Amino acid sequence: YYIGEFSDRSNLEALILAFHSEFDYFEPVNLIINTSANQDELGNFVNKIKTNMRIYPTIEQYKREVVILPLLNTEQECQLHQTGNCFVLPSRSEAFQKHAINALGFGNTVLVGDDTGIAEFIPNKQWHVKNQESITYAQKPPLPYIYTGRERWYTINTTDLARKMRNAYNNAHKTNNNLKYIKDTMSYNAVAKNIKTILEA
Repeated sequence: YYIGEFSDRSNLEALILAFHSEFDYFEPVNLIINTSANQDELGNFVNKIKTNMRIYPTIEQYKREVVILPLLNTEQECQLHQTGNCFVLPSRSEAFQKHAINALGFGNTVLVGDDTGIAEFIPNKQWHVKNQESITYAQKPPLPYIYTGRERWYTINTTDLARKMRNAYNNAHKTNNNLKYIKDTMSYNAVAKNIKTILEA
């Protein structure tokens, strides 16, 4: 499952490609997407990818995503984390993403691209997905002067993402070890201690 913005940098295309290339329509697995797009925008986006993939003769033969719009509030988000087992963050050059950290706290597997800031917060490197440096290309940049072709960002490898999603599916379980890690490193008390240490240095 995915929770986050719908943008060029979010790279939902990689998630759709990896999921449908790896899982057949009859397998007991679902992809849940909770994002900021509207229904038509997201529907057209997903259908275009499926059409171009050409795995099945028609779009209707693909497994349908579970789409939740708009972004959930905190209580609803917690319910989704309890429902899912594997949170996937395919974003390009992601520094930090609170939904991924929340998923970790609920004991879920969290897949993120390596060589990105968010990977530093995911302790199990088994779930770090290969990235490659690529030329920045954005159809809808948040500001006109950023994300130009003169910049570079890291893009997740869809083949490795599909492989890691399969591994997560085959080993679906929740773990309490993640919660201890979150408490020890990212709780208010832990952050306050780190700030105090830095200020006193």
